Amino acid sequence: MATNLRLLFRWLFALLAVVLLLQISGYLSALHRVLRLPSNAEHPVVDLGYATYRGEYVYGRYTRFLGLRYAAPPLGSLRWRSPAPPPVLSGIQQATSPPAQCPQGMLGTRRVNPFIEASHSILPHARRTPVNGDTSEDCLLLNVYAPLDFAGKALPVIVFIHGGGYLGGRGDASGQDLLEESDDGVVVVAIQYRLGIFGFLAGQAIKDSGALNAGLLDQQAALQWVQTHISQFGGDPARVTLWGQSAGAGSVLQQVIANDGKTSPPLFKRSIASSAYMPSQYLYNDPIPEFWYRKVVESAGCSSASDTLSCLRHRPTHELQRVNAEMTGLAMEGTANFVPVVDGSFIKNSPVNALSQGKTNGDAMLVTTLTNEALQFVPPDPRRTIEDYVRGMYPHLSDKNVQEAVQLYSSFGGQYRGTVAVVNESIFLCAAYHLLKAFSGRAWK
Repeated sequence: MATNLRLLFRWLFALLAVVLLLQISGYLSALHRVLRLPSNAEHPVVDLGYATYRGEYVYGRYTRFLGLRYAAPPLGSLRWRSPAPPPVLSGIQQATSPPAQCPQGMLGTRRVNPFIEASHSILPHARRTPVNGDTSEDCLLLNVYAPLDFAGKALPVIVFIHGGGYLGGRGDASGQDLLEESDDGVVVVAIQYRLGIFGFLAGQAIKDSGALNAGLLDQQAALQWVQTHISQFGGDPARVTLWGQSAGAGSVLQQVIANDGKTSPPLFKRSIASSAYMPSQYLYNDPIPEFWYRKVVESAGCSSASDTLSCLRHRPTHELQRVNAEMTGLAMEGTANFVPVVDGSFIKNSPVNALSQGKTNGDAMLVTTLTNEALQFVPPDPRRTIEDYVRGMYPHLSDKNVQEAVQLYSSFGGQYRGTVAVVNESIFLCAAYHLLKAFSGRAWK
C-alpha cells in the first residue's frame, strides 16, 4: 500500500510539474513579446515636423497612433474648400484615443425621390438622427498601425477608406487584424474624410467660391500625407495599396480616375475595391445637385442671403449637423443624395467614361463583390415597384427607357427581386466590371 501511495504522489508531482512548465512557457512567450518593445522608450514617439505624436504599444503586439492630423480643421471659412495643411503644434501630442467621427448623415427614408415630385418647394421633415457626442467637424484625422519595432523598416502600406454611403462611417478599421494576418508585414493607415453636405454638397455656388468633392480631396490629402510621412512608421511610400469597402471602394474608384488618371506624383501603386458603390454621378451643376443645394440653403435659413455659401459657412456646427441629418433623410429610401460629382478639375469625366478610356491611376486592381449587395438598401415593401426604383434612381431617364428597364427586370421573379436586381447591378456590379475592364490583364476578381 505504501509503495502504491508513493507512486501515486510521484505521478501527481510529475503532472503538476508539467502544468507549471506549460504556464511558465506561456509567461515566457508573453514576456518575449513585451521584450520586443524598443528598449529606449515607454511609448513610441514620432516627430512629423509640424507636430510630435506619442502613440502606444498595444498588448506588446503592435504599435498604434490614433488621431494624427493630416489637414487643418475644416471650420468656418475653410468649409467647402480644399483641405489646408495641418497647423504646427508645439509639445508632444497624445495619439492614444480614437478621433471624433465626422458629422454623420443617413440614407434616405422617402418612398419617392423628391426631385421628381410635382412640387419641389414643400417637403415633409425627415426622421432625424441624434447628433452623436463623438462627432466633430474637426475630423480630418487618421490612424496608423505598425509592427512593434518599426524603425528602419520599409514595409508595404495599406490605406483603408471606410464606407457608409458618403454619409456616415469613421476611420476605425482594425489594423491589428491586418498586422496579424501579414505576420507584422504591413503598415496600416485608416483615414477619415468629410461626409454628407460637409463633404459632397455641390452646385455652381460651390464651384465659384469653394471646392467641389471636398471629401474626395480630403482622401487625396491623406494619401499625400502618407507619401510624406509613412516612412517614419516603417512604411514604404512606393508600395501603397489603396483599399476601401462600399462607399470606401467607390472612393477608391474616384481616386483611380482622379486627374484623368494622371495624378502626379503617384499616390498609390495598387488598389482593392470591396463592394464598390457607384450611384449616379452628375455634373456639378446638373439640376439634381442644384436642387439639393437649394434645399440645404433653405433648411439652414440662408435663402435670403446675398451670398448663400458664405451664409452656410457662418452657421454653427450644430445647426449644419441638423441640416445634414434632415437633408440626407429626405432622399429616396435606401439612396444617398450627397455623393461625388463630375467637377471638371479633380474628377473630369464620369466614372464609366473615364474607365472605358483607360484613364486610371495605379498598376493593378483587385475587385470583390457579394451576390446580393442591395438587400440592405431595398426594404421588402409590397407597395414599391421596379418602376418606382428605376424612376427614383434615374430621374433623367425617358419614359421609354424606364419601361425597357422595367420589362427587363420583371423577369427576375417579381417586383421585389427585380428591384433588388436593379439596385444590385446598377450601383455595385456595374462598378466592379467597369473596373475589371479598365485594368484588363492587371485585375482580379
